[in-house]
Amino acid sequence: MINELEEHNHDIDETCWTDVDLVRTKMSPGKAYAVAKTLAEQAALQYGKEDPGLDVVTINPVLVGGPAITPNVPFSVEVILSLLTGNRQGIETLKGIQMTYGAVRLVHVEDVARAHIFLMENPSAHGRYICCPINTSVPQLADYLSKRYPQYNVTTQ
Repeated sequence: MINELEEHNHDIDETCWTDVDLVRTKMSPGKAYAVAKTLAEQAALQYGKEDPGLDVVTINPVLVGGPAITPNVPFSVEVILSLLTGNRQGIETLKGIQMTYGAVRLVHVEDVARAHIFLMENPSAHGRYICCPINTSVPQLADYLSKRYPQYNVTTQ
């Protein structure tokens, strides 16, 4: 459980849950999404425990980047690219994520798809899985992007 009393730079695993009460009282941007996502996952897992004929597996991807088939750029991609585009709201969102969770945790959409396939092909899978191959900070991400894309004015300001 992530809350004010815990150290921010601890490992996050499948036993960790977002503190819904903390989110409701302390965090305003995106709180409805975080609360709804957490409560829906908990309800689905509980329902799966109550029905022995139903296997429920959840995948909790962190901030997802990569190509999308949507007509508009997904918010998560907009946030990830904000250091390249200079989008102030996106940069502040990245900083807020780092401040709240101790890191910016990223996953590529193709890794999320592979995780779904892997879990569907393994009948022994159960419970919840966090899909998070990258833990970084805003300065580290900015440094990586500025080296990879020198043509952009990468900023964290």
